[in-house]
Amino acid sequence: MNQSRDVEVTGTIRRLLAEGRNGVAERFLRDQIASAPSWIHARIELTKLLIALNRRDDALDAIKDTIQLFPDSVLSWCTLATFHHDSQRFDEARKAFFAAALLEPSSALVCSRLAILFGRLKNVANQSRLLARLIALAPDSPWPRIELAKLWLLDKGLEARVLEQTRRAQLLAPGSGEAAYLFGLASFVQTSYSLAIHHLSRASVSAPENPSVHYQMGHSAFLVADQALAEKSTLAALRLGYSEAKARFLLARIYRAQSRHNDAAREFTRLEEIDPDAAEKRRIVEWTVTAENFFA
Repeated sequence: MNQSRDVEVTGTIRRLLAEGRNGVAERFLRDQIASAPSWIHARIELTKLLIALNRRDDALDAIKDTIQLFPDSVLSWCTLATFHHDSQRFDEARKAFFAAALLEPSSALVCSRLAILFGRLKNVANQSRLLARLIALAPDSPWPRIELAKLWLLDKGLEARVLEQTRRAQLLAPGSGEAAYLFGLASFVQTSYSLAIHHLSRASVSAPENPSVHYQMGHSAFLVADQALAEKSTLAALRLGYSEAKARFLLARIYRAQSRHNDAAREFTRLEEIDPDAAEKRRIVEWTVTAENFFA
C-alpha cells in the first residue's frame, strides 16, 4: 500500500470517530485488512482504534497478531512498546523498543521513543545518549535539542551548552515557547537577568498559560529592580497555579522592595499558613542583608 492510501485511511478513521461512529470505524478497518492482509498500516490503525475505545485486551491481541505475521516490522514493535509504555509496563516496553532497534538501528522513531521511555525511568545517562544520537539522526528536529537542554539545565556548569542547543532549537522552530523558556532559564542561571527577561517574554507570547514562565520572569525582573514587571508576572504565575509558597514568598519580597509593608506582611502571613518554614524565611528576609543572594 502507498503512503497516500495510508493517509486517506487515517483521515477516514478520525472523521468516523469524531462523528461517534465507532462501530463503523472498526468494521471499515477490518474490511480493509480482510481485503489486504499484508497492509500493516491498517492493522496499526485498528490497534489504535481499539485503544481509543478502551478495549485494551483486544488492542494487545491485535498488535501481537501483527507482529506474529510481520516480525520485521519496526512500526509494529514500536506500537507494542508504546502500548506497554502507556500501561506503565516499562520493562516490557523497553524489550519491545530494543527489538525494534535491532531491526533498524538508525531509526529516529525508535530512538525518540526510547528517549521518552528512559525519561520516564529517570535514567538520565541513557536518555542523554539517545537524545544526542537523535540529534545526529534528525538534525532538523528541535525536540531532541530542547529535551537535552532540559537535562543539562539540571547540572551546574552546563548552562553554555544549554544556550547552544536552545539557540539551535529556536532557529529550527522560531515560535517555540519551550525553547525560549529554556533559553531564559539558562540565562537566569548565568545571572544574565535582562537577557532572561527578553527570552521569557517571548515564551510568554507562545505559552501565555504557563505559570513557570511568568514566575521566572517575575523573579528575573525583581533581580534587575523592575518591580512593576516583577509584581505583574508573579501575580500572573500565582493566578495560573504556580507553587503558592514560592510565588507568595517572591511577592512578599517585591512588596518589601516597594516599601509596601502592609502588603508584604499580608503575603508573609499567607505564606506562613501554607509553608511551615515561612517564619524562618521571614526573619532572614527582614534581618539578613544577603537574603537576596541566599534565596535567588
